[in-house]
Amino acid sequence: FNVIWSLANSTNDLDGVAVRATLPSYMNWKGATIPSGAPITFDSTSGEIIWRVGELKAGVGYISPAKEIGFQVGFLPSPNQLGQTPELVSAVRVEGRDTFTDMLLQIEAPPLTLELEGDPKVEMHHRTVVK
Repeated sequence: FNVIWSLANSTNDLDGVAVRATLPSYMNWKGATIPSGAPITFDSTSGEIIWRVGELKAGVGYISPAKEIGFQVGFLPSPNQLGQTPELVSAVRVEGRDTFTDMLLQIEAPPLTLELEGDPKVEMHHRTVVK
């Protein structure tokens, strides 16, 4: 699977922005990222993915292109997952410090599951594990 994270920022500049998520134990990190050499790491022991974005200027994703990164993960289902819609990537947490208010801002997005909501190419029968 190709996972794409996209960040936008409508208001004040942010600093120290980091995006974190975890791969479930049945998922595999493939190591391929776009752009290559991007500041993203994977800890194989904990399964944690960290994208160290750093600075995120006001207007990114609105008056300038969104900040994006892509990476690949693999999934080999087990028999006990038949009929299920497993998580591919856990809930995604983003945090950064607002440089105007000096407040730490945090937001969380729901987990990415095999359901792949919003992807028009994924048909209903592809959304669960089948034999």
